[in-house]
Amino acid sequence: MKKQFNILQFISNFIKFSSRQGENEKKAAKLIISVLDKNKISYSVHEFSTKIPLSKKASLFANGKKINCKSCSFVSGKINDKEHLISSLTPSVCFLELPNINFNPKCLDISLSNHYFAPAIAIYRKDLQKIIKANKITGEVKVTPYKYQSQNILIGNQKNPEVIVFAHYDSIGKGATDNASGVAVLMKSIIDHPETLSKTLYVFSGNEELSYDKPTYWGHGYREFEKKYKNILEKSKKIIVVDGVGSGKTNIYRDKNMIHLTFPIKSVKKLENKIIVLLGDFEKIMTVYHSDSDNISQLNIKYLLEAEKLLIKKVSI
Repeated sequence: MKKQFNILQFISNFIKFSSRQGENEKKAAKLIISVLDKNKISYSVHEFSTKIPLSKKASLFANGKKINCKSCSFVSGKINDKEHLISSLTPSVCFLELPNINFNPKCLDISLSNHYFAPAIAIYRKDLQKIIKANKITGEVKVTPYKYQSQNILIGNQKNPEVIVFAHYDSIGKGATDNASGVAVLMKSIIDHPETLSKTLYVFSGNEELSYDKPTYWGHGYREFEKKYKNILEKSKKIIVVDGVGSGKTNIYRDKNMIHLTFPIKSVKKLENKIIVLLGDFEKIMTVYHSDSDNISQLNIKYLLEAEKLLIKKVSI
């Protein structure tokens, strides 16, 4: 009997490269390819150029006292006040070009929920009062744009797939839930259910989290796939996005907001009636979102296997 794919072991190995940005994203792609090679699964690679922000410096002081922080900015610059002290749960477009200090009210860690095209710094929510009470705020971020070749990895039917399944493999922070979980579910589906490959195209997508696209800076890898493979997207019967599963019951979303959040391609209006999103416990995800707290302890094998079972059901219909 063929040994089944160990989904938790894969995730444990995969998140060693976190945050999976730039060079670490490339290492994650190599791991995906090595697993495919080991299991004699055929694939092709779609390379594309992209650019991400690399943080060189992030500093913040309240009345001269240092505040722990991280950059969440695409540009360098200074922050000299607390005029825009915001919840990062506010859509990024509302403050996209305004210098700000932000925090995730649901997360105990520093959460890089959003990025901005202005100097921006993320802090622990526990330090919020220090900022509020301070008379003087000084902060600075230094960011360098980094160009590299990212890639989408394609497995299965690339000519006329009835179903196309996506999961991004880059991450901000540890990214166990977001989205090592989705990558692992696709990998298990591919290896343990090779019969699905005849009608399904599975896509491991790079560069989903950050790019210099404006205003929708996320989803660049998906849009690069769309640019090259628009024809098969349009002819497919179903498009499935697997993102953030494994931390709770797998839910199926078809609403426009969730599709925009997880799969912001340019032709979304034309295709949205056949796009579904498989997502776990959204509220729980937000408590560790884009932070180093999104580690393997967030995942439950029961829900990972549930997500895989649901995915196989969806690609088989």
